[in-house]
Formats: sequence, structure tokens, C-alpha cells
Amino acid sequence: MSWQLAVVLRVIVAHGLCQYLIKKTAIKHCRTERFLWQFFFCVLIASVFMLISGGLKVDNTFLLIVVVGFFNGLAAYFSWKAIAISLSRTSLFTFWDDIITLGLGYLILGEVKFLNPGVVVGVLMSLTAVVVFAIINYRRSSNDSTKNHLPMKFFVFVGMYSVIWGVAVFAMRYWGLSGVSLPVFGFGWYLGALISATLIFLFYKDGGQDQQAVTKLTRRDITVTLVLAILVFTALVLGYIGYRGAPITVLQPIFLSSEMIIPSLIGLFIFHERKQFEKVDWVCFGLGLAGAMTVVWSF
Repeated sequence: MSWQLAVVLRVIVAHGLCQYLIKKTAIKHCRTERFLWQFFFCVLIASVFMLISGGLKVDNTFLLIVVVGFFNGLAAYFSWKAIAISLSRTSLFTFWDDIITLGLGYLILGEVKFLNPGVVVGVLMSLTAVVVFAIINYRRSSNDSTKNHLPMKFFVFVGMYSVIWGVAVFAMRYWGLSGVSLPVFGFGWYLGALISATLIFLFYKDGGQDQQAVTKLTRRDITVTLVLAILVFTALVLGYIGYRGAPITVLQPIFLSSEMIIPSLIGLFIFHERKQFEKVDWVCFGLGLAGAMTVVWSF
């Protein structure tokens, strides 16, 4: 498969189908159990591909992939928590993991030549939108007359997963260039994520008893989680093919724009999150989107 086709398919799967199902899943009961099932299924799928490809050789690279996969699992759960609060605004702030990835590409892979005034202006526009959003929500949080503010934990969740994913995506590109096979990478990646999902399930108190309860999931719930796991694994495969075939500075602007626009539309119009927006929210949203598009167009 060409990297161009892989990129198009990944946009559809990762930023469309996956985001819709994650939003549907993250707002329901037994979130930690659903999260654990997702990565359990991902490991099973990855195991099959790994065995078909000829088995596994455990070396330092594989162990490092597991470690990064572990932090990827933590980031994924932070993402679930943020999406449960607001998919549209999570999509707006997801811009920052792409900026971190691009920055690492500049510094480590020698892609600094792609840095230009347009990129700087776009980043500053997006940063302004984030800061204004945060200030507005802080003021709203002290006003009991409005329920449209985002809790401060939302910004913590977004900040934490953005940093982790920024590094993790860069690592994906690095290992792709280093010749690590896709089956080995996928197995190590999701094995690490399963470890973190297990720890979250066992030790993290998430939103009360309805989130911690066990065995309340129906067969349909498990089936939906399996479908989500298949889509998540497919997105990883497509992303790995893309990052192995094209530079970060080519792919990240594409993913940056699609992961803002598509999930935002899903959140605003399918999950009716636009009802939570006031005029100033739309201004900030537009400024952040314009900043991201400025970065994309600058390439």
C-alpha cells in the first residue's frame, strides 16, 4: 500500500470513525473496563499478525517500544476523559501534540528548514485561542449562573496526552525509518498500552462506582469495544505505513487539520456540543482553527 493511500484511510478511520466511537464509549458507565477491553483486543489482534510474520525477538528496541506504548495507553485514557467532556474542544486543543512532533522533527531529524514565519504565526494564533479559552472558563467556573465552562481538569487531560503523543508519534516515525517491522511494533505498542490500561482499571477511581463497576457490560458493549479496537489497530497500521513512507513535516500538517476539523464537526453537530458554545467560544474556536490552517498552508 502506498503511503498516500494509507494517509487518506487513516484520516477516515482515526479522525472520523474512531472519534465517534470513543465519544460514544467514553461517556458511558464502566469506562475503565471498556478501556481495558479495547487494549486487550488490540493485543490479541497484534499477536496474530506478529505470529504470522514469524514470531518475536525480544531486544532493547522492543522493550523501548513497550515502554512508549505504556505511556501511549496513559495518553489514550487522558484523551477519553477529555473527549467525554467535549469532543469538539478536545479536537481544537489536540493541535499541540502535532506541534511537539513537528518540533522534534526539526530538532532531531534536521527538518528545521521547513520552519517559516507562517508556522510561527499559526502556532501563536492557536496558543492565543487556548489561553483565552482557559481564562474564560476560569471566570465561568466561579459563576454559578453558567454551566458552559470547562473544568480545569479538562486542560490537564489535554496537556498531558498532547505531550505524550507528541513524543510517541515522533518515535513511530523514528522506528519506521529504523526498519522495525510493523507486526513487532504493533505488538509491543499495544502490550505496553494494555499494561497501563490494566493499572488504570485496578487502581484508578474514575467518577464513582458506576465507572469502577465490573461485569456490567453487555455482549453488545463488548462487541462495540471490539469494533473500536479493530479501528484503533487499523489506524495504527495505516499511520505506521504513512510515517515510514513520508517525512513528519509532510504528514503532520495533514493530520493536524483533519484531527481538528472532522472530530469537531462530529462533536458540534452529532453530539450537539454547539449548544454549550457562546459567542466568545466561537471566536476562540475560529482563531484556533485558523491558526492550525495557517500552519498547514505554510507547508
